Amino acid sequence: MTIIKLQRDSDRSTGCVNLNCPGFRLVSGSPIFPGDIIEPVSDVNGVRQNLTIKVFKDKSSGDWWLHCGFNSNPVPVGYFPASLFSSLSTKANDISVGGHVLNSRRVSSPPMGSGAFASDAGKAASVRDIQLIDEDGKSTLVSNDLPITMTDYRLYSLTSIAGGKFNYGGPGGQSV
Repeated sequence: MTIIKLQRDSDRSTGCVNLNCPGFRLVSGSPIFPGDIIEPVSDVNGVRQNLTIKVFKDKSSGDWWLHCGFNSNPVPVGYFPASLFSSLSTKANDISVGGHVLNSRRVSSPPMGSGAFASDAGKAASVRDIQLIDEDGKSTLVSNDLPITMTDYRLYSLTSIAGGKFNYGGPGGQSV
């Protein structure tokens, strides 16, 4: 599970992922960390798991905090000290939300989410309660239709954001 991906130049040459990001300060005792494997996974015909992620800038310290919860309310995981940033000193310019899968070119792509396509709302994986938190701590659901990036629409799908939620997933398979 990738939670943190920081970049200075739109994915061209700089950046880091999860705990490889220098300066990230972990909070002792957190039950989940960036890069953890989430188990158990959701069952398309059974129990559904929920991952809650909250990223925000602390108004008093300027630190950027990560809170996560797995089938629970989010708890502090860690933070990036304000001293690490110049362009993030006032606000974030871009946050991406979604999922990804990795595979070798010699094998079929694995399922994403529950394995169901996004159009199957009762079974597809979903990201919900996507909110923007302003400098005063006030949150607003994201309800705009934002840009979508998908590598293979035959294997995976994604719905537009509506009411702070979108569905995603797919069975994977052999890419052409």
